[in-house]
Formats: sequence, structure tokens, C-alpha cells
Amino acid sequence: MSKTEKIKIVCLGCAKNNVDAEVMAGILEENGIEIVDGDAPADTVLINTCSFIDKAKQESIETILNASRLKEKGEIKKIIVTGCLPQRYGGELQKEMPEIDSIAGINDIPRIMDYVSSGRESSARKKDSPTFIYDHKLPRKRFTPHGVSYIKIADGCSNRCSYCSIPAIRGDLRCREIKSIVNEAKKLARDGTVEINLIAQDLTAFGNSDNNGNDLKTLLVELEKIKGIKWIRPLYLYPSKIDNELIDIISSSEKICKYFDIPIQHSEDRILKKMGRKYRRQDIEELMTRIRERAPDAVLRTSLITGFPGESKEDFNSLLEFIKKVRFDTLGTFTYSREIGTPAYSFKGHVSKKEAMQRALEIENAQREISAARNKNLIGTLNEAIVERKSEETGFYEGRIKSQAPDVDGITFIQGKKLVPGKIYKVEIVSSVDFDLTAEVVK
Repeated sequence: MSKTEKIKIVCLGCAKNNVDAEVMAGILEENGIEIVDGDAPADTVLINTCSFIDKAKQESIETILNASRLKEKGEIKKIIVTGCLPQRYGGELQKEMPEIDSIAGINDIPRIMDYVSSGRESSARKKDSPTFIYDHKLPRKRFTPHGVSYIKIADGCSNRCSYCSIPAIRGDLRCREIKSIVNEAKKLARDGTVEINLIAQDLTAFGNSDNNGNDLKTLLVELEKIKGIKWIRPLYLYPSKIDNELIDIISSSEKICKYFDIPIQHSEDRILKKMGRKYRRQDIEELMTRIRERAPDAVLRTSLITGFPGESKEDFNSLLEFIKKVRFDTLGTFTYSREIGTPAYSFKGHVSKKEAMQRALEIENAQREISAARNKNLIGTLNEAIVERKSEETGFYEGRIKSQAPDVDGITFIQGKKLVPGKIYKVEIVSSVDFDLTAEVVK
């Protein structure tokens, strides 16, 4: 190359996708490519897509179309599409969108340089089932705020929920070795990371794909030993796989956030059975009781699906009452997305999109009241908070206390002078609005 090639990476979807994008960026940078941000001029746009639900697919397609308009104007030369969209649709995607110069699937991540330089044929064209998962030896260029990192400990999923397209897109569960994860965490700590967020499609399934004695509990104990890491946050714990030992490890640790992210999806037995979830309402209630008894100051987060086929008004009302009874600290709500290739696609009794959205709104409004009351109780308390950035609009620093996960929960606006992004400070909560907090640094 006569001049350094510049590539802009646009990453869509979840934190797991973000890790894939960081790995690709690291590989490209190691091979002499300059990764550019924002509106900076670029030769190529690499779009790492999501296609988990219809809304994500539409966002991915719109992003590709926006890039194609830049290409038509001569502002960029090439469009490369990676991630879940090409993995799901293979060569059909490029036939439908000829403006794409190259596609790369999950298995192509370690060879991403080939698609930049020569546009080689992707394994995604044949819709090969993914087997790749990165390790600590591959380079990463982090896109997260300084001090904060994600570590993907497994990829794929061997659960078979009737509504979910993830196994078809990401393949069956495959886990990394604990040694590799620990080595990565040590490297991140040396580079200034103080908070690591552990991610996978099902964190509690970690170790199920091998016979090496790996499991989440062993991993957490090993990660606790790493100097420099202050917060360890496990994200996505499957309800029926959470035992008392795991609860106790989390509740007794100074480093592991007492944060239980437990997507229940619904509360009603009939719906849970149709969803293919391996627990029932009583199991959820007993689990919440156990967590609150063994970890009284724990934060409980969940996610829910409204409008699943066959969800009656009575089912929804029971779900709403359940949420008000259990009082999760925070939750996310999704409307059911009818995905081709999933068992639920052919289920009868589909709920209209309008009704599903209305039900989601009712849950969000109920949760807003619950979260607002919880946050109001935090006023006057002392907490640790990590600073992520300074807001030019408000003059406040933006960050999170230990009970707030990145991207999915509220934020904490922090008053202070010359605070350093990536550093953890002691703060006092002084006010709250719905999901967000305001705090002052305590000297």
C-alpha cells in the first residue's frame, strides 16, 4: 500500500458483538491499518452487524444503505459487512445488496485482513456453523471507556428456546479455557482496566462444553486474585443454573459486583413452557428469595418478552403483577420478534405488534416507579463510582456506581474537579431521577 489504509468500524448490537469488533480492529491495526473514529475520512467502512431480532436486522440494513450512499458519493471505496447478518444469510445478503464488497462470518474473524486486502470468499457464504472463539493471544483495540472492558468467556448457545435464533447464528456453546480468560484479564489490568464485565449467551453454562473442570464459580475465584481489577460483573445468569454456592461466592466477594442479571423472559408457566425455558414461576420466586436471603444488598436485573404467541391478557396481567411483587431493581423489555427458522415462528395465537408494544410500555412504566423508589433510597449513601467521560453539555462527569451495568442500566452524573476517566472514586448520592443518579465526590 502506498499510503496507510483507513478503516472505520461501525459495531451494532450487543457487547458480545463489540468484543468481536475489538478483536478485528486489533488484527487490522497490527497489520498496518489505521482505525478511524466518528466522521474522520476513511477508505473502508466495516459494519459488524446484528440480526438477533427484526429490529436489529433493520438497523443493520439501514447502516449498510447509509454506507452505500457514502460510496456512491466517492467518500469511501469499500464496504465490508461482518457479524451476525452475513452469518445468518450467507451469500444471499450480497446478492440482495450488491453494494457490499465483501462479507465475513464468525469463523472469518481471525482472517479479517484477507477480506480487506483481497475480498476472499467467506465461510458465511456456505452458512458454516461457527466454531471460532477468540483467546488472549489475539490483539484487541478497545472501544469501551477507559478502565472498562468486556471479556467474552464463551460463545454460542446450546439452549433451545423456541423464540431464539442465536444457536442458528452463533452456533453451539463453546467455552474458553480459564487460563486464557485469566491471562486476558491480567493484560487488561496492566493496560488500566479496573472493571471487567463477563459476557456470554449463557454465563452459567460456562464449562459445559468441555471436561476440564471449568465452571463459572472456579473462574470467578481465579479472577478475584488479579491485582488491579476492582470490579468483576457477571452478566446473563440462566435462572435454573444458579445454585447457593454461586450466590455465596458473589455475595462474599469484595470485587465481584453483587449484581444478578437473570433474564426470566416471563413469569407464567404456560408461556415459559412454550418458550422452552427450563424453569417455572415457583422456581423463579424461590430463586429470588434465596438471593435476597443470602445477599441482602444484591441488585436484581431481568429481561422480559411481551407479546409471545399465545400470551393472553390474563397472562400479561399476571406478569405485570409478578414484576410489582418481586420488584427487580432494573429490567429490560423486548417485544416478541417472529424469527424464521425458530419453532415459535409457527406457533398460533400471535399478538399484534401494537399490543405487544403497549404491554412492554406498561411494564416499563411500572418498573420506572420501582427503580425511582430504589434510587431515592440511595440519596445520602456513600458508594464507589467509576468515571467514564465528561459531558460537554452539562459539565458533569458521567459514570456508574457498582450497581449499574454499562449500557443497560442508568448512569450517575458525578460532580467533581479534574476527575480521571477510568478511575473509581468514593461518592455521595445527592439526587435521583427515575433510573439515573447525581453524586458528589467525597474527599
